[in-house]
Amino acid sequence: MDSEVEIISVEQAEYENLDVNDVSYNVEVKRVKDIGRVCIENVAPEEILISKRAKSIEDCDFIAQRVYKTVSELIDLGYDKKLVENLPSTSEDVFNTEAITRRSYDDTTSQLESSTIDPSLRVVNITEVYMKCDYDNDGIAELRKITVGGSGYNNYVLLENEEINFIPFATAVAIPMPHRFFGLSFYDLLADVQLTHTAILRNTLDNMYFQNNARTVVVDGQANLDDLLTSRAGGIVRVKSPNAVTPLQTPNFLNDGLAMLQKIESIKEQRSGVGKQQTGMNPDTINKSHTTAQSVNQMMAASNQRIELIARNFAEGVKDIFKNVMAVICEYQDKERIIRLRGKFVNMDPREWANRYDVTVQVGLGTGNEQQRLTTLQQVLSVQEKLIAQGGMGLVTPQNVFNTLEKYLENAGYKSADAFFVNPANAQPQPPKQQQPDPAMELAKQDIQMRTMNNQANLQLKAQKQQQDNVIKMQKLSLDEQKLAAQLIKDQKIESLEKEKLASKILQQGIN
Repeated sequence: MDSEVEIISVEQAEYENLDVNDVSYNVEVKRVKDIGRVCIENVAPEEILISKRAKSIEDCDFIAQRVYKTVSELIDLGYDKKLVENLPSTSEDVFNTEAITRRSYDDTTSQLESSTIDPSLRVVNITEVYMKCDYDNDGIAELRKITVGGSGYNNYVLLENEEINFIPFATAVAIPMPHRFFGLSFYDLLADVQLTHTAILRNTLDNMYFQNNARTVVVDGQANLDDLLTSRAGGIVRVKSPNAVTPLQTPNFLNDGLAMLQKIESIKEQRSGVGKQQTGMNPDTINKSHTTAQSVNQMMAASNQRIELIARNFAEGVKDIFKNVMAVICEYQDKERIIRLRGKFVNMDPREWANRYDVTVQVGLGTGNEQQRLTTLQQVLSVQEKLIAQGGMGLVTPQNVFNTLEKYLENAGYKSADAFFVNPANAQPQPPKQQQPDPAMELAKQDIQMRTMNNQANLQLKAQKQQQDNVIKMQKLSLDEQKLAAQLIKDQKIESLEKEKLASKILQQGIN
């Protein structure tokens, strides 16, 4: 039932110790595993043809790759055998300046080697075209892959025509140009400077040669020309008169030439962003006594900005590469696989990734160099230690500390932190250990208990004394109230007697 297994032969086996109803077979099988892999290939620039209107691969209407393959390779890729065998052999070569320069290093004049002995090794021209066209006449251009063989307008043979979902190309450029597909390289920035440098260096060397072996003015017939043509130290020149040979004055250009070469070097540093400080070859910076490590780091950081910018531009190309890798896996992997991820074996089924994945591609911007990242991680670890000493405050867990240590080791050049620390997520829970009581701790506990008891007794005595003082105060308050009430009664009696006397007096006066 296994689709990967093919039965080669089957024969019935005979054994003596078997029952009558038992039958055994010897079976020979062949298992073929078809496991695909994503292939990332570096494409030479001269092989790519792209629309002039294109600004990027995403918005281009036409892009093609022109390659040379043998008949055997095309048949192995699954193309029709009859069509491939009828393709004409190609003898043309790509006359591209970059390709010719590249081949000059190994003295190869052509990359094509046509074999007349074995027809399957004939080299043919194949062009893979990715273009947008309205193939089904619905008014909307679809992206299609069209593979043709041969060369010339009348010699193309259609090998493949299918609709695809994406263009499997990614580009990376050091110095992008606005609104242009092709950017600049370091050669484009330094080509004229390098030619000027070469010209000045040659003139300086020629001037030095003329200074050591100057041209001479010779009176005809007054000197031996053979002696003049042979230039050697201490050589003799035979003349008939004292002034028969005089040197031709050559202006000294050595100092000016060397100064110009230094100026050209500074221009190269400004254009490329690669200075002597980065390579540690600038003696003016190294030998100064007042130069500090901080100032050197600042100069290094400033000189690395251009290189970091180029690295970020290349990182954008790497981002596109991995997007294409993911698209290829999601489209062509047809079965589940088990892979090892973060030290664990997990199931990987890209068929479920169409709308069920969460992928974020981030290009590092402004994260600093390696030493700066290590310093930042050390500071983070120091803060975490302080927080742990204060109880964590709900901000730090063992997993946070492990993550910091893991990042620190990664920036230090180690691939994994498992050899140094145990990941709390994978650690086995340890049973609690019974610790023996510490005598000093016991004495401290007893001392604390005694102090607590003394404090409680003192608090009780203070409470009782306070209660007694309150009772005395209440008693004093009650006596004062009684005296005040008696005085009020006495005053009322006196006041009533005086009123009676006044009334009787008024009455007597009225009678009289």
